Amino acid sequence: MKTMGIRNLPQRPRILLVNASTSTQYDSPVFLGKPAPMVYPLGMEYTAEALKARGFAVSCIDLPSMFINKSASHQSELMGVLLENERARMQTLMERVRRDNPDIVGFSFRNFDGSAFNSQLGTYLKALDRYVNLVRQEAQNSPVLVLGGSGFSIAPQSILDYTQADYGIAGPSEAAFPALIELIQQGEIEPGSVFSRTFDDFASTVYPRGQVDGINPWQYAQRGVPGSVQTRRGCRKRCDYCSYPGIEGREDNLRSADLALDEMGQLIDFGFSSMWLIDSVFNQSLDHAKAVLRGVIERGYASGSGGGGAIRNWHAFLTPEAFDRELVELFDEIGWGIRRGASDTETVMLDLDSGSDRVLAGSNKSYRRSHILDAVDLLKERDLGIAMDFLIGGQGEDLSTVLETCELVRQIKPEVVSFQVGVRIYPRTLLAQRYHGRLWHTEADLLSPTFAPIDGEPLDVALWQRYQSIIGEQLAGTFADDQIVFI
Repeated sequence: MKTMGIRNLPQRPRILLVNASTSTQYDSPVFLGKPAPMVYPLGMEYTAEALKARGFAVSCIDLPSMFINKSASHQSELMGVLLENERARMQTLMERVRRDNPDIVGFSFRNFDGSAFNSQLGTYLKALDRYVNLVRQEAQNSPVLVLGGSGFSIAPQSILDYTQADYGIAGPSEAAFPALIELIQQGEIEPGSVFSRTFDDFASTVYPRGQVDGINPWQYAQRGVPGSVQTRRGCRKRCDYCSYPGIEGREDNLRSADLALDEMGQLIDFGFSSMWLIDSVFNQSLDHAKAVLRGVIERGYASGSGGGGAIRNWHAFLTPEAFDRELVELFDEIGWGIRRGASDTETVMLDLDSGSDRVLAGSNKSYRRSHILDAVDLLKERDLGIAMDFLIGGQGEDLSTVLETCELVRQIKPEVVSFQVGVRIYPRTLLAQRYHGRLWHTEADLLSPTFAPIDGEPLDVALWQRYQSIIGEQLAGTFADDQIVFI
């Protein structure tokens, strides 16, 4: 089998990696005058280091970090700033491609929309398509165009077809990207193909941080963005809406705690004062999570309990079923959830779907309401701040289950509680299978935001607002306005 229409690659091709996770609707650090979240490009950095270790010349261009620092107080002003940012990014990408003449351009694509019904994010795919077309038009030597990243891996063939890039990598790219290059060089893979290869060495791979041309950790640290470290991959759970198993696989792949801690130390040297442990669920493997936290204490990284370390804030996805007293004591010791004052509490965020066992069972969650209460009891024993994040609209959701959730929230009284009304249907999930033939027919249909009905009603603005109003009325008088967030 020989490739057709793809240029011959040199033995050691020059590679440009592009962080393409942007959107003209929402890709600026301003949103009606408020800072928008930025995410450190960890996946692109890991991929670049893996390619460098194989002897490839790699540089990166981090498009989301490029912006014009202006505030906006009205929607029209905001859109003007966003469009100005996008024009600047396109110009920068064009100039870089013309200057460097890369043999391969890889696009890292983290999410293809914002998942929330009210986000008004549209799809990031339009921006990705613009970048792919720009490189195709402006590059003088017809580089091979490769897509990858967690967002791409959710619907790889559909996104590859949408952009008409040359190849795609689904799943981890550290082993797959070098292998794909070799297949292209040997003419053994057809254009338009999606390629995958497991990466068995994740547990023992050393990832130097901040050593990749085009990724500036100082810039992220100065903007208050958390440093990102991954301590584990894979998720053995079968939550009906979740795309993580399709991205990372179902088998636990636990990183050496010492190597993860080494990365944290490097990020601290760049000035990071907060850390995001970006695992699908950090404490799913409880012993491993505790080993990481013990290492944080031993190395003096944390500021909690008088430790004097640099890391003041911690972030991770946590499940309530994998809690014990030792884990919570470690949280306390590193300052995760510590109360520093009346208006300064760092919370432990519990990522929940519902306070109703019927909805939890319907969504294939492995924990129940009792697990939530047990975890909260342990956190309250140490007087740690609690935040809770609920997803309204799971299988079996109706007015009675929403009221159950509100009752649980009133009982626990967390510092902050957030609600997302509407469950996004992603390809290759159990939820997608449930609605196949009704809400979608081909995978490409799910590239546009598609949401599961709630209690048999299609999710629209009126239904979304109705549930928000019900929740607000149920919690009124128990929480201040700034303690309740609707996403």
